[in-house]
Amino acid sequence: MYINKGLGVAAVDDSYLAGKKAAEMAHSQNPSPHIAIMFASSEYEQEEVVRGAVEILGKIPLFGSSSYYEISNVGFMKKSVVILLLSSDVIEFKMFSARCEGAPELAASSLISDFQKNSGYSPGDKTTCILLADESHLNGIKYLDGIRSAFGGPLPICGGGSGGDIKSFDKFFNGFQYFNGAVTSDSMGILFIKALVPDAVGFGYAFESSWSPIARPVICTKTDKNVVYEVDGIPVLKYLKSHLGENFIETMNETRYKYSFISSVKDGIAEKNVVRTPGIIDNNAGSITFFPAEDMQGMKLQPVQLSRDELIDSARRAAVKAKESLGDLAAEAVFVFSCHLRNRILHSRTDEEIAMIRDVFGDDVPIIGFYCAGEYAPNYNAYDDVVDPARELCGSRQLSTSISIMAIGSKILRDPESVIDYGDIFKKHLADTKVLDTNEKSLRKIVQIARLLDNAEQIISETEKAFKYINNEHYNLSIKLEQKNMELMKANERNEKLQEVIRQHTPHTVWKKAHLSVDAGRYEIPDEEINCTLMFLDIKGFTTYAEKHSPAEVIGRLNKIFAPATDIIYKNGGDIDKFIGDCIFCTFESSSAALRAASEIQKKLKRAGSEGFTVRIGINTGRVISGNVGGKIRRDNTLIGDAVNMAQRLEANCSPGAVLLSSSSFDALDRELLKDCAVVEKTIKVKGREEAVKVFEIFINA
Repeated sequence: MYINKGLGVAAVDDSYLAGKKAAEMAHSQNPSPHIAIMFASSEYEQEEVVRGAVEILGKIPLFGSSSYYEISNVGFMKKSVVILLLSSDVIEFKMFSARCEGAPELAASSLISDFQKNSGYSPGDKTTCILLADESHLNGIKYLDGIRSAFGGPLPICGGGSGGDIKSFDKFFNGFQYFNGAVTSDSMGILFIKALVPDAVGFGYAFESSWSPIARPVICTKTDKNVVYEVDGIPVLKYLKSHLGENFIETMNETRYKYSFISSVKDGIAEKNVVRTPGIIDNNAGSITFFPAEDMQGMKLQPVQLSRDELIDSARRAAVKAKESLGDLAAEAVFVFSCHLRNRILHSRTDEEIAMIRDVFGDDVPIIGFYCAGEYAPNYNAYDDVVDPARELCGSRQLSTSISIMAIGSKILRDPESVIDYGDIFKKHLADTKVLDTNEKSLRKIVQIARLLDNAEQIISETEKAFKYINNEHYNLSIKLEQKNMELMKANERNEKLQEVIRQHTPHTVWKKAHLSVDAGRYEIPDEEINCTLMFLDIKGFTTYAEKHSPAEVIGRLNKIFAPATDIIYKNGGDIDKFIGDCIFCTFESSSAALRAASEIQKKLKRAGSEGFTVRIGINTGRVISGNVGGKIRRDNTLIGDAVNMAQRLEANCSPGAVLLSSSSFDALDRELLKDCAVVEKTIKVKGREEAVKVFEIFINA
């Protein structure tokens, strides 16, 4: 069993020679390949690049695309051709292509149908694939939609959208795909890689991006697919203005790819974060168009800042995860698809991203890939998870500002003599592109330029770190403030509930006095003398009932009378001072209000049926003292005076079902209240007074 490789890199101006030299280098390492995978700069004349490669490779199947920038063991290249030749008796390669013609979903579906008909594929085959497609329509997610609908199950897909004119990043141009000797645009191609010996071959995947949050998450509340108008019910541009300042559009346009958004995709309790890149900021429409082009209604977004250190570290993490997911298999080849926006952020440090991947896998593993327009990757790292339909995030997705890695691994024992040190390719590349003018003046100039670049790079890095620190501090402070506000809100809610409980157990008059005192800066209710009407209501025979029934029955029966009585008292402007067993003690501003309440209570009880209970009500008007009694630990604001005692005596002398008033209360009555009532004038002897007092007993008609 074997897997043979050959990696070629060429960086010359001539398009034909670039394709030819890269093919020659790769072919010298692997003379009998089964497949050739090629990525070439879109700055080249595409037909000429392919012609040069085919001249060396002959009828060997050629699969690939144009690119923004190329990736290999050499590192990051701005104008080059990279070719990987593979051959194996344990892996089968099948490639298919289709024209999009403005319908990427249909093209993908048609391609999958061709694959299933002509590849000998059977469900359960251990198969992964590389997708290379045109992204000029900014809707590459439809390739995945078409693949899902036609394939009928999850499929591990890596790859990216081919780039076009690298002179402009504000607009996507048609990319080019290579299929054997043909160069096409507005098309897609898929290379299917099947393990013929499943136990001997495996695939590992990973995608990563790094970020620092600068604001709390928000929900997209008004969208048109991937065009967002409102978040949390706020116009999205107004929201950005609040976080990035008045000139937020200029800030976003100038540093757009350093400010982005993330959303979360969940698998049970596991959560993965995916970058959503703001592509078009339309001030007139008040909208932001995001990439990838997924429906964002109801999606949770969090504004983030991307930094170079974090992006470089994310490349290392992706490489580690892809390698670890191979288990005990040795890596044979690594494919890397990095978003071209990462290059815009990394600038002169882009090569560090590739160096991280090379360090993880080693110089004896060929690395090939390109910077693309929208990268594809499985959601999971392990092949079995990706193809398991029971897993919530099985299959693959389109990404943005991320790096996608696919590694092919095997259990095959390598012949030490066949191991290639791809670091030699790096050295050869340096030798081929060395500076020819070596005079002392030129060398000094080169050294000066290098120092200036190093200094500029250091300034940029330090500025970026400072800016990130400020953003992080602002975000952390906002989180702390939000937490504190939440604590205060909960405390206020608890306080309101506590006040409601206390209010239910406190006379409303006392409650109002307490508020007025606190508002005035006093923390004690003042003692005072007042004139008011006092009323006592008592349930006749309830003590005997209470002795013969359970607590629940006693309280339930008592509240059946007290609840409507309480409502009537407050409806008529009264205030309950306290409940005393089966008695209510309350106050009114006038005797007319007191009698009105007493009459309604008697009528309601008679109409509802009192089940053997009747109430007696005594009413008296006079001077009382409202004062605080008790100590510092427990105090009560209560009413004291002879008028209180008289009201209680009147209730005790009242006939069941009637109302007994003192002459002071009766004289002040609105006579309309006595209409249809029986009034009996009499004198009674009350405790504490030597002389009999004149009273008026009123019998209420139901």
